[in-house]
Parts: sequence; structure tokens; C-alpha cells
Amino acid sequence: MSWEDEIKNHFEWARIQNEREELLFELYKGEDEEEADLYLMQLHLRNQSDLEFFPPEDRKQVIELLTQLINDTTKHRELLDLVVDEIEKKIQKEKTK
Repeated sequence: MSWEDEIKNHFEWARIQNEREELLFELYKGEDEEEADLYLMQLHLRNQSDLEFFPPEDRKQVIELLTQLINDTTKHRELLDLVVDEIEKKIQKEKTK
């Protein structure tokens, strides 16, 4: 392999590492956003004055909607955790090579 090929390979490796770090940053940010969303939805669900904003006939639907959003957001947060864990394991494995 020529030195030019080695340099190209090195820069390609560096580009891939940079993209992976950017992806991890976005995933970490997504985890934080999901956590904030969960907090706010749970806060609204527990706050009777927030629920009183809606007409009595709609409150049950609002509670069901918030509950479903909380469940979906929790599942999405768990999925983000799994993705981050796998990427971190892969990075750690490559560092020990």
C-alpha cells in the first residue's frame, strides 16, 4: 500500500470516527429531550389545574392521550439507551484492538 493510500485510509477512518461521535452526541441529546418530555407530560398529568383547562367531557381523552404519549416516549427513551450502549461498546472494543 502506498503512503497516499495510507493517508486516504487514515482520513477516511478519522471521518468515520467524527461521524460516529456526532451521532452519539445527537443520541445523547435525544435521550435528554425524551427525559424532559416525560417529566413535562407526567407533570401535566398529575396537575389537576392543568387538566381543568379542558372541558370535563374531554378530560378522560386527554388523560388517555397523555398516558399513551408517556408510554411511547418511555419506550423510545429505552430504545435510544440501547442504541447508545451498543455504539459505546463498539467504540470501546475498537479502542482495545
